[in-house]
Amino acid sequence: MALVLLMDPDNAEKREEAFTVDLSQHGCRIESPASLAAGQLVHLMPADLPGAVMPGRVVWVAEPASELAGEAGIELLQPLAFPV
Repeated sequence: MALVLLMDPDNAEKREEAFTVDLSQHGCRIESPASLAAGQLVHLMPADLPGAVMPGRVVWVAEPASELAGEAGIELLQPLAFPV
């Protein structure tokens, strides 16, 4: 699923494209060129659901030289209301 990733939810000025690799009710793994850090708060906005915003927290970021480079794990702060 294509996403818009808001890097600074309070300011909403820093936006990056992202894609879900895995998705569950409580979190997701994304792929993005964004520079993320564990503990960082973000908002995920699905491209095909205008107006939908999923607040989350970065829980892990892959090492740049690893096979998962560019990926990060996001814990959703409000679990999805529907099963995935």
